[in-house]
Amino acid sequence: MSPAGGGGKRHSLTLQDKIKIIDEIERNPAESKVTIASRLNYPPTTVYTVWAKKDEIRSKALQSGDNSAKTKRLRTGNFESIDQPLYEWFRQQRSGTQKIPITGDLLKEKALDIAASLKLENFKASTGWLAGFKKRFGIKAKAICGESGAVNKETVNHWLENTLQDIIKDYSLDCIYNVDETALYYNLLPSRTLVVKSDDCHDGKRSKERVTVLLGTNADGSNKLKPLIIGKSQNPRCFKNVHSFPTDYSANRKAWMTGARFEKFVQDLDKRMRKMKKKILLFVDNCPAHPKDIKCTNIKLVFFPPNCTSLLQPCDLGIIENCKVRYRKRRVKRALQDIENKRINNADSGPSKINILEVS
Repeated sequence: MSPAGGGGKRHSLTLQDKIKIIDEIERNPAESKVTIASRLNYPPTTVYTVWAKKDEIRSKALQSGDNSAKTKRLRTGNFESIDQPLYEWFRQQRSGTQKIPITGDLLKEKALDIAASLKLENFKASTGWLAGFKKRFGIKAKAICGESGAVNKETVNHWLENTLQDIIKDYSLDCIYNVDETALYYNLLPSRTLVVKSDDCHDGKRSKERVTVLLGTNADGSNKLKPLIIGKSQNPRCFKNVHSFPTDYSANRKAWMTGARFEKFVQDLDKRMRKMKKKILLFVDNCPAHPKDIKCTNIKLVFFPPNCTSLLQPCDLGIIENCKVRYRKRRVKRALQDIENKRINNADSGPSKINILEVS
């Protein structure tokens, strides 16, 4: 690439030059790229090429730091044929309003799927490869907190430094518990799809089938409580002749947690702790479905300060997120299996729905 009036010698653009072009286009969205190319003294083809690779260039700039002015080529890994499809898939999952949480394990699993499709038998999705991939594309891990913007940081800090220490001083980590509910749209598939450019993207309504799931564990992770699933049907057909479940199940018209159901959950847990001769702390948030006057003998119920759970509640700081990531991963794998099985058997294409029993 050479400047428009630059004579015969060809000069490669540095990464800093490319970033300058991208910034100029983004600052002037109404201006044509030809006009911008003329103002920056570059051929229009150069500007179009840089803009087409803007995501790749931005990612490289994030990891180049102060050396970006001297960098002319984008380094690639040993498996470039995997890197680009994987990065495109990652961007797809993190775009739009859905913003599906993506973990390192999920990236490695997807990379193995791509490698298998390309018949790259020598590819290993190792921890070292993952670290290199994230570095090449400027990917970093961040905690997701949907309510954090409304949190009073001073209240949080005061509670952590003063109130919390007094509450937990007589309890060991295995006796400190937290529980919380979350909605699970158990038949929901990814919201984005690949289509031919000329095709319309009308694939019907997205599934709104939902259950409420209550999850809980103690502070050292030694006792993960049996999940409670709340659905809409008292006796789903799929439960017929089934006598053992890996989770507890309850139901009401809206599949929501209610005060009565939460009180039963706490009292059942209290009975278990009584049999184990164990006294515990149970931290919960100020949800209206969490009554504050539940009578217990072996559980001390502690409520987080209002509007602070996104920074204080352990279940909100990764436990629920990881549970959902694992569920979505298995849901997508199930959908792929269904599509393949129906193709082999010449049946109608498309994944089958999951029922409440399979969710449990």
